[in-house]
Amino acid sequence: MVLATPSEGLPAEPDLIKVWFQFAPREDWLPYDTEGLWATRLSRDTARVANVPFLQDVVGFTTDDDGLHWACGRVEASGNCTVRVLPVPDGPLGRSAQAVHEQLAPFG
Repeated sequence: MVLATPSEGLPAEPDLIKVWFQFAPREDWLPYDTEGLWATRLSRDTARVANVPFLQDVVGFTTDDDGLHWACGRVEASGNCTVRVLPVPDGPLGRSAQAVHEQLAPFG
């Protein structure tokens, strides 16, 4: 993952902003503690997550002195769910995308 600074990679649409999420570090997890997602600004301090098409929650955010928007909570749930699948070669499904699909298909 490449984390963009506020001045790079900005979209042409003025209502899109990048909202940053901070995660608690966990052992044996990804080596990142932040992730920036594009979001459509709805008000001065709320935005609908836009770059994960299945999520689309409305989140509240605060803006720091550097102009970064940091998520501070969910305002409205979309009712959707996003699942991130990380292949583990020695895991029960190996690197098989088909095996992952077969496990998740019953959930619709």
